[in-house]
Amino acid sequence: MLPDHSLKKKKEVPITIAYAFLSIKDDHDVEVANVESPSQFYVVNLKFQKILEDLEITIRKNVLK
Repeated sequence: MLPDHSLKKKKEVPITIAYAFLSIKDDHDVEVANVESPSQFYVVNLKFQKILEDLEITIRKNVLK
């Protein structure tokens, strides 16, 4: 009888969050990603958002060929 591979436990990989501090002297376009409390919240820097969107479009076009 062959073993049932669907019953194997998947190894959980811990998620590591990258932290960065934005300069208070400069303006930054950000998007609120998560709010834990008024004093603890997470934002995503939108600096490279357009480049990422263009890359995703290029990938989709090449995958669907």
